[in-house]
Amino acid sequence: MLQRMKYAQWFRTGRVRSADGTVVAYRAIGGGPPVIVIPGALAVARDFDGFARLLGARFSVHTIERRGRGESGDRPDAYSIDRECEDVAALQAATRATLVFGHSFGGLVALEHARRSNVYTKVAVYERASRPGPNGPRSRARSSRAAGSSTPSSPSLEARIRPPAGRRPGC
Repeated sequence: MLQRMKYAQWFRTGRVRSADGTVVAYRAIGGGPPVIVIPGALAVARDFDGFARLLGARFSVHTIERRGRGESGDRPDAYSIDRECEDVAALQAATRATLVFGHSFGGLVALEHARRSNVYTKVAVYERASRPGPNGPRSRARSSRAAGSSTPSSPSLEARIRPPAGRRPGC
């Protein structure tokens, strides 16, 4: 328990106000170039403490607490990808981060905000790949076709992201 208490003390917390007035909390650690970390749909900022601590050796890491989670406010009447991007924009403006990392749905938010804002020099996204096997997406697709369905039960999603004008792909 003592280790956990010491570990928690390394993190700073802060708040920014999003464009719609929602208060958005974040956790910060480290020093160096600022990077924003955006957790996925089923995660809170604290879930990324280990990741942030490791990155914090070289970067100033700001893990956003997505709206409706932890200390961040919630406006369920106004929820959308636009609001998520505004939340990230508020944190980016406060930290001047030019690096962003998103996990799972947070990756979608990171990509969308990067596409809209043209402020990031690097964007990283992580989504754990499905495991092959009897419960994987290919197996479900085969079993739904065998049952007479013409469309797979787990269709793949393809997204093409174009870099903002004047930026080279892969930068």
